Amino acid sequence: MTSKELEQAFKNELIRNKKSREIDEKEAMAQGYHINENYIDPDVWQYVK
Repeated sequence: MTSKELEQAFKNELIRNKKSREIDEKEAMAQGYHINENYIDPDVWQYVK
């Protein structure tokens, strides 16, 4: 896997994880849990390289 392919795969996984978390957060909110909607994921790509 080239470095460009790794970066693209990493970005695709981030998008997939974000969508999954959004679904999980909506379900949790429907159950009455408080979710911090202002949370921003840290940029971890610099550590993956």
